[in-house]
Amino acid sequence: MRSPADTTFQAQFTREQWSEPYYERLRAELNQRGISGVEETVENGQSVLIVSLGQDLDFGQTVVRMAFEKVFKVPLFDRQANFERMSVMKHPTVTDVIR
Repeated sequence: MRSPADTTFQAQFTREQWSEPYYERLRAELNQRGISGVEETVENGQSVLIVSLGQDLDFGQTVVRMAFEKVFKVPLFDRQANFERMSVMKHPTVTDVIR
């Protein structure tokens, strides 16, 4: 995938009533692994934990896998494989990226 040099990605997790138990666990897991996350307050007063991924999608996948498996306690591999199959079926132009 090619993108302009100034294009970056970030992962965000909002602190809401349903996410409260996971929010602190996620922040602790990120700290334990030395992954810097920034907490910001958005317009509605909610806190959002933001991890800058830059252009490193492998790092992004690692962060997402860690969140699902260590924080949410949900194995991601089966769901991820299914998601990738569905993405290719719905968006055939990404086939070359996934191969």
